[in-house]
Amino acid sequence: MRYNNETKIYTIESHQSSFCPLCGGDLSVRDSRKRGVIDGDGEKKTFRLRRLQCDLCDKLHIELPGFIQPFKHYASEVIEAVLDGSDDCMVETSTIKRWRKWFSSAAPYIERALAAIKLTNLSNSINLLGYSSLIDRIRAGGAGWLTRLTQMLVNSGGRLAAEK
Repeated sequence: MRYNNETKIYTIESHQSSFCPLCGGDLSVRDSRKRGVIDGDGEKKTFRLRRLQCDLCDKLHIELPGFIQPFKHYASEVIEAVLDGSDDCMVETSTIKRWRKWFSSAAPYIERALAAIKLTNLSNSINLLGYSSLIDRIRAGGAGWLTRLTQMLVNSGGRLAAEK
């Protein structure tokens, strides 16, 4: 990650090979876009993220680092803290309620998606012994569970959202 003092923008580029989560095709850099993220102190930071295009299906994907959740303006750690029950964040009460409602409504979809991942052996790291759900098992892994959950779903072609 590089920071430009003049533009006040962080630039993030992965040096790993990227594959389309939908069809498995190679991803090529198309361009980039700015994305604002609010951290735990309420400070907004701007990041330049690469947009990647699949060579096979032509779908566009944003290269998100682990601390950024898809379609959310706050850092993963802030959202995770709220979902874990913390009300001690620099976030409006209405946003806290919306995140909790969003996650609660998305939980059945997430459970089914995680079960499908487990059944197809995309992840052998999920062990249900002693846990009532796959989400609880991932949460038990400690801080960063929301990032791990998102990566598992997105990398298997899923998404972290409720069904419409």
